[in-house]
Amino acid sequence: MQYKIRWAKRAVKRYTEILDYWCVHNLSSEYAEKIDSEVSQWIKLIKENPFIGSSQERTYRNRPIRAVVILKNFKLYYLVQGKEVFIVNFKSNSTKE
Repeated sequence: MQYKIRWAKRAVKRYTEILDYWCVHNLSSEYAEKIDSEVSQWIKLIKENPFIGSSQERTYRNRPIRAVVILKNFKLYYLVQGKEVFIVNFKSNSTKE
């Protein structure tokens, strides 16, 4: 059974900012496309097995979240609610929050 994927506005914003940054920084969209491809592959895996990500100490609105590491440099944070996966954040591992 596949779970439905939803993105929080914040996650979409961060994801877009990171892709845009790498396009400008590298003067090419190649690395941004690689990130996007990896994220797409992870989302397919998460749809099939939403508990694949590691449990995090962090919470989102007092709910436990999970995370997967993408290309060693990024993390996709999400929570599982019923039959939906809600992507709550996407960040660079070099970003401090």
